[in-house]
Amino acid sequence: MNQNPGIDAVRTLAHMGYRFTVAGETVKVKYHGSGKPDSDTVRLLHEIMKAHKQHVLTYLSKPAPASPPATCESCPWYELNPWTHYPDFGAWCHRQMEHLVVGSLACEEFRHGEVPPRQNHERVLQVQPLTSPAPQEHVLTCADCPHFEGNHGPNPRQGWGKCLKRGRGRFGCATACEEVFTQEEASNAHLKN
Repeated sequence: MNQNPGIDAVRTLAHMGYRFTVAGETVKVKYHGSGKPDSDTVRLLHEIMKAHKQHVLTYLSKPAPASPPATCESCPWYELNPWTHYPDFGAWCHRQMEHLVVGSLACEEFRHGEVPPRQNHERVLQVQPLTSPAPQEHVLTCADCPHFEGNHGPNPRQGWGKCLKRGRGRFGCATACEEVFTQEEASNAHLKN
């Protein structure tokens, strides 16, 4: 606590929710807190303030120390970005999705208290893996078709070849024609792969 009991009384009252204004030699006190303060304690602190009025006036007349400007570091959307490709921008804003200079001034929304809280990504439930493997869907391609003749070069069967049914060139990775496959050919193509 401070050396002067009057200044200590001002700080205690301010902590309780009281606000002070100085008008000449008069100190006006107004309650802005929640709930009802203890009247005996408040009366005692007012008496201490009156007994040390000159110190209280000097203390309350001093200009408040300038607070440093708000920076992005206190924003919930701010994160350091050590993997950036831009050496001047070592941070990242997840709300505005842009690079930031470390120590840059906060955006106007943050200074006015309009930035929404950020949900912690660790709270999001993880997707549980399936206990049994799901059947894999197999898309039939021209390479699966018995009417497809692959090129006899270094490329795999999914590369360029010829469709004997259509009589023209096709890629083996192209989706197979539905009218070409009968049910038996489709099951045989499945077994081939």
